[in-house]
Amino acid sequence: KDLVATALLGAPGGGFQRQEAVLVLQIRERIEAWREGGAADLHGRKFADVAFLLAQAGVRDEALFQLLADGASEELRRTGHRRSCGVGDVLAVAERLAAAGVRGHEVFALADDLVAGKTCVRGASAPAEAPQQGGEAWDRHSLFSTRPLLWLWRFASSHRMHPLPPAPGVDALARFMTKNRFEDPSLPLGVDLGCGLGTALLACASETPEMNFLGCDRNTQTIGYASSITARWGLSDRLCFAAADARDTLCWIQQTYSGPVHFVLLQFPTPFRLDGQSGNSQLPERSGFMLSRDLVLQVVEILAP
Repeated sequence: KDLVATALLGAPGGGFQRQEAVLVLQIRERIEAWREGGAADLHGRKFADVAFLLAQAGVRDEALFQLLADGASEELRRTGHRRSCGVGDVLAVAERLAAAGVRGHEVFALADDLVAGKTCVRGASAPAEAPQQGGEAWDRHSLFSTRPLLWLWRFASSHRMHPLPPAPGVDALARFMTKNRFEDPSLPLGVDLGCGLGTALLACASETPEMNFLGCDRNTQTIGYASSITARWGLSDRLCFAAADARDTLCWIQQTYSGPVHFVLLQFPTPFRLDGQSGNSQLPERSGFMLSRDLVLQVVEILAP
């Protein structure tokens, strides 16, 4: 966890990728040391914490996330039955791994079994999304379920007021999209302006294989998270996240994209201004907000048949 935090602090604004290979190697070495009994600091929910931090940092090594989930499973088997390990502790492991984009791992079913046993023995009330008999662990411990999304909201809230980097411009976006082109650019396109962590488009792309999706946001770290999940879930041929301005993104679509645009998400209002100062979500006409009359007119033009 300290390794990841140090890398994040030392490489703001998306520079983390330059250190990713070294960091991944160091974490793999720590996991191996833990397996041999030589890494006492890896215990409890630390595996899930590190996985969540790596996802925030934009790491795309799916094998590493699976190793961390394996470690979390072993730790739950070792400590999950103890009275000192409560329902909240077990759920925190599953929820953080889900928020990190881990899918289909045995750790979720194991967490369900432990929570069910603890609530039965103690007569405690489990959280709203605690396991129910007959359900699938993945349905409850999905990136898109309420409690993992709450972890993401906490992460996103801590970054909203940080100064945003300058918009890279249409030309820079065009170069980025050339390197990250859609496999079939004639497919209908769904767009999310100010996509944040990208969960809306990740859900859309997971369920709608016959469309392309493009999300943009000025926050490079949230874009890094969304791009990490996209790559690890094998969606990069149809889903792309760009650190770009909303107006520039719409200009690129108008100038370059060959297929029709089916929808544009504007998940507004937001209480945060682009200039980093506090604002009032009920006053969108004031300067500093992403949403403006010109932006809406640009969206209308793109959506026009």
